[in-house]
Amino acid sequence: MQASSHIERSRRGCGFLPPDPAANLRHALPIACDVEPTVCPGYSISLPEVNEVVRFRPSYLKGYLTEHLGEPPSEQFIEAQNVLEGAVNEHHAADIRERNEEAKRRGR
Repeated sequence: MQASSHIERSRRGCGFLPPDPAANLRHALPIACDVEPTVCPGYSISLPEVNEVVRFRPSYLKGYLTEHLGEPPSEQFIEAQNVLEGAVNEHHAADIRERNEEAKRRGR
C-alpha cells in the first residue's frame, strides 16, 4: 500500500491535516450527522482495536461473545460493540431515508 501525499490527504478531508481550500469539497459522512470528521477514517479502520470489534460483531449479535473470546468481554469491548451497532443502524436509517426520498422524487 502506498502512502498518500499531504496534499492528497488534505484534499480528501483528512482530519489530521488542515483542509485544502482549493479542493472546496464537503464530504458526506457515512453517519447522517452535521459533524465534520476530526479523525481520518482510513487511520481509524486500521487500528487493531477497531478490527477486533468488527471481527467479533457476528458473535455479539448472536450472543456468543464470551464463548468466542474465551472470557467475558470487558465493559470497553461491549461499549465499542454498542458504538459500532449504533453506527451501522444510523447508516441503514440514512440509506432508507435516501431511498424513500428518491422514490418520492420519481413519483413512486
